[in-house]
Amino acid sequence: MAQLDAPAYLPEALRERFEAMAEQLSCHGIDREIVAGCLAQYLVSEQQYLRVTNRLTAAMSRGDEDGAAKWGAQQERSFRQCRAAAATLAQFRRDDRMKEICESWLRHLA
Repeated sequence: MAQLDAPAYLPEALRERFEAMAEQLSCHGIDREIVAGCLAQYLVSEQQYLRVTNRLTAAMSRGDEDGAAKWGAQQERSFRQCRAAAATLAQFRRDDRMKEICESWLRHLA
């Protein structure tokens, strides 16, 4: 399996997770830079989703309906970005392995 290199724009805090997740992916016959970019986009979206979810939870705990509505909408956008990046990665292979990997990543967000 060819090694994926994290894109330069990926924050340092996400590089270790990038490397761990990249080990799960097989890139034979696929442009490694495209796969690395999609994986990086997934990780950035996932990080944003988790941050927004924390803010949503805090707003709900405070009874802040306006804040909850704002953060709820942003949470939905972040999750859609995660799902889109995972779906793009899943399309790179015709077998079900990549799809299974990406679905497992999304399950932990639910």
